[in-house]
Order: sequence, then structure tokens, then C-alpha cells
Amino acid sequence: MAFDAQAVKIDPVSFAHARHFYEDIEGVDISRLDELSADQMLQNFGLFEGGVQIGAIAISVEYSGNEKWLIVNAYSARAGRDMTRFMEEHGIALARGTGCAGIRIWTRRAGLQHKLESTGWKSSAVLELRTDE
Repeated sequence: MAFDAQAVKIDPVSFAHARHFYEDIEGVDISRLDELSADQMLQNFGLFEGGVQIGAIAISVEYSGNEKWLIVNAYSARAGRDMTRFMEEHGIALARGTGCAGIRIWTRRAGLQHKLESTGWKSSAVLELRTDE
């Protein structure tokens, strides 16, 4: 099925309605997303096409200097849906609607990073060193 980003509607949903989409994302801490959702630190949205939920996105807001940024904590959709197109077409509206300067997506997926960069996204390096392992 071809993906038409304009046909996708986005509406708030509970974590329970978003969870099964997040479970397929490599490296995502489901219990942390659940905790943040319960504390209302992030909001979950369902992506709907023809009245059927086809994906989910978890977002939060982060301050960096004097700017506010929309953070995509997790997003996933059914196979065949190109979420980068969704972010291009709907992400800016989400960011503007929350008064954010832009959107930040943290990813470990090199393919996703390359795809986003090829459409104009800028990358910045984030290096991590775990102290609890």
C-alpha cells in the first residue's frame, strides 16, 4: 500500500494504544516511555489512516539555551509507511504548534540518519558513556 502522508491524521492516544508500535524499535526502553507517559513528560500520538491506527509517535519538549525543541522520543509505523515523509510534512506543524524552534530525533539507525540528512536534516554528534555497566 502506498503511503500518503497527507492522508494521515494525528491524534493523542494513551500509552497503551501506542506501546505495540514502540516495541519493535531496537533499543527503545519501553518501561521508560511508560514512566514518562505516566508522569506526563511526553505525549503519545496515534497515526491514523482511514480510521485505522497505523503508527505512533512519542514526543516531548526540551529547552536548549533560549530555544524550545520538539523531541521525537520514539516513532514507528506499519511496514510500507515512510515515517521520514510524515515528519517532513507534519513534524514542522507539530513543532510550530508547540512553539518550538525545530525538531530533534535521536536515532541509532544509520539508515534513518542518512535518509533524514538527504532530505535536509542536520546532524550533530551525541556520544554516550554508560557509567552503570
